[in-house]
Amino acid sequence: MATASSHNHNIYPSWSPDGNFISFHSDNVDDPSTSGDIWTVEVSSGTSGANHMEGNMLKLHVGANSKQNFDVILTDARTSALGLNKVNVLNNKQAGESLNIIDQAIQTISSERSKYGAYQNAFEHINNNLQNYNEQLTTSESRIRDVDMAKEMMKQTKNSILSQASQAIFAQANQTSQGVVQLLR
Repeated sequence: MATASSHNHNIYPSWSPDGNFISFHSDNVDDPSTSGDIWTVEVSSGTSGANHMEGNMLKLHVGANSKQNFDVILTDARTSALGLNKVNVLNNKQAGESLNIIDQAIQTISSERSKYGAYQNAFEHINNNLQNYNEQLTTSESRIRDVDMAKEMMKQTKNSILSQASQAIFAQANQTSQGVVQLLR
């Protein structure tokens, strides 16, 4: 089941066999060479990791600070959990009950789809904020490097001026002493 689709990309999540990772895969209809793993999220069991499961809640660390987490409530949508394994249409009574079960399953899935759509929107917002943060951080680092470079150039210029002034003073002192020597001759 594709969880997201954009520009001829479908994104599919899958759990690793040990349950410690969620991998997101893409199939790119336009360019199959870019299909494959997009990213992997490590999920620790218990509450010790940055990303971990607590019951049916996936807690994801989504920011630079320790308290910037996002909780995703996962719902069991297997046919047995939705009661679809109890569907039976052998007689009218069971068919009527089965329709109620199917209607309830459709409502549950529709509700979950809207919830996951909201999660996707929130993740896109978080991603945009993190990209903006990264851009601002890079800009700040560049400005700091520029200031450091200007400071070093200023030191170099100061040392060059001092060196030239010292040479001029020594040259003048040399001329004065040579002038005195010539007068004494």
